Amino acid sequence: MTDHHITQLAARETTARRTRSFRRTNDVTNFAIENLELEQTLHGHEGCVNCLDWNECGSMLASGSDDTKVIIWDFNGYHALKKVDTMHRGNIFSVKFMPRQDNVIVTGAADGQVFVYDVTDSSPIGSASVPSRVKRIVTTNAEPHIFISASEDGQVTQYDIRGDLQASKQVLVNVAEVDNTLECKCVAISPTNPNYFAIGCSDPIIRMYDRRNLGAENAVSFAPGHIFSTKPTREYVTTYLAFNASGNELLANIGNEQIYLFDINDTVKPYVLPLVHVEGTSQELENSGDKTGYSVNRSNRRESWSSKWRTYHTLGNKRYDKRMYSSAISMYSSALREKHSPLLFSNRAAAFIKRKWAGDNYAALRDCCSALSIDPAMVKAHYRLARCLLNLEHVQEAEQYLEQFRKIHPEHTDSPAFRSLDESVKTAKQNKSGSDKSPVVDMFDYKYRYVGHCNTTTDIKEANFFGGNGQFIVAGSDEGNFYVWEHDSTNLVRVMRADSGVVNCLQPHPSCCMLATSGLDNDIKLWSPKISEEKSKFLVESTESLMEKNQQIMNSNPIASFFGLHGLPLGENDIHVAQSVGCRQF
Repeated sequence: MTDHHITQLAARETTARRTRSFRRTNDVTNFAIENLELEQTLHGHEGCVNCLDWNECGSMLASGSDDTKVIIWDFNGYHALKKVDTMHRGNIFSVKFMPRQDNVIVTGAADGQVFVYDVTDSSPIGSASVPSRVKRIVTTNAEPHIFISASEDGQVTQYDIRGDLQASKQVLVNVAEVDNTLECKCVAISPTNPNYFAIGCSDPIIRMYDRRNLGAENAVSFAPGHIFSTKPTREYVTTYLAFNASGNELLANIGNEQIYLFDINDTVKPYVLPLVHVEGTSQELENSGDKTGYSVNRSNRRESWSSKWRTYHTLGNKRYDKRMYSSAISMYSSALREKHSPLLFSNRAAAFIKRKWAGDNYAALRDCCSALSIDPAMVKAHYRLARCLLNLEHVQEAEQYLEQFRKIHPEHTDSPAFRSLDESVKTAKQNKSGSDKSPVVDMFDYKYRYVGHCNTTTDIKEANFFGGNGQFIVAGSDEGNFYVWEHDSTNLVRVMRADSGVVNCLQPHPSCCMLATSGLDNDIKLWSPKISEEKSKFLVESTESLMEKNQQIMNSNPIASFFGLHGLPLGENDIHVAQSVGCRQF
């Protein structure tokens, strides 16, 4: 135990506030994640388990299924306390405990019905209907009699259980009035300011509203900056949203893309030209210093590196040379967590460009901008930024930036790399292959991105914060695994086999290091740390090749990809069905 931990333990014993802080910081640690193991499997459903919810204190877990039943599980004994045979006529997609009322649950399903049940006698105490499938229900501790639903008719509806449920309905937002093709898939409400709620739809835009000032024109929108800056190559759907405990971060799982974290208080918008506009020659820039206080003198910069930096940097370079680009990115990210360095930003950008996953070119562009904001004279960052613009099909902007490069670095314009890029830009301009479509600038850009999983075949796939301070990010995947990433570094730290088909649901326990998961199997699995000398049989180790396969699959036909993930033969009739019904009919 380190001196830091001893100090934390002593502080925990002195004040209640510090006790809470200690628990939130240390309830889920890297050591706990490294030892995550299957604790228990809960059997009782006769269909896919589509939704899970812990009660406020974590003593009970509710599960909803395709079998139209809800089971309330006892956390201490791992057995069913109550099985509710609901009146639903379709798959249950959402179940929630009402705040401060552990005997009252709310359910929403594919039949467009919402029911409120008293689980003590399994009796319905309220019901309401909407025109389409109900995909998600949320509650707030600030208003224990209120809940909100999101349904595929585009409506976000508020209900009050104290009276007639149908009569209490209040439509807060109807996105179909703005775009009749939009379906609501998920909704999340801020735990610290319940006036704020966010919705995810059948597109990659996350819309946040204030219940005190509703209206489409008042929505604050978030989206990954690259998605609207190039020609669309796939259909997107936001399958899940989650606020962190502090209410300042919003996590979005975007189907056919990656997982993104947005800082709702940030004002960063998608990168557009002038990205990093600088004046002067490379020598003038070299001598200009740095407004951040980080010296651009290369010898001084290297001397300031710690041994940890050198280790991560060296490992990253070795992985890059072996074309292990995901691993190289992880090493550079670990180094950047210690201290920001323009060289590491630029190196990570190079790895992103080589890897070529969805969103990688835009991530590389962001890294180049970060590198140049620290060291405006960095040649490779300038060159790679122009390459990113071309790869993002912003041919005119790439051409403009190459002109800027010529002014800043005339000594490098005769290099083979520059001449090759210049020729590529000229060819693209001749062929008019670039879209030159500007990014949508009235939306806020992401802070972090988490990659590796596959989200193509279901529209209920979750992603959640894990830990009292959201230290980790967890999400399910189409191949039956769940993934764990570090919040800050975005590095993947654990992959576990959790379902024979697809993992859709991941709900962390509210007060300890336990994770409940479910998917296509008829059971629920509980995961917690266990110390063992043997490796877990559920641990997935070949993560680099697995992630690569997942990214390839996200670019293919969704039904064909599902068959491919599970090694199933795909006939002509299957392909016809896949083309006719799409991937979102789960």
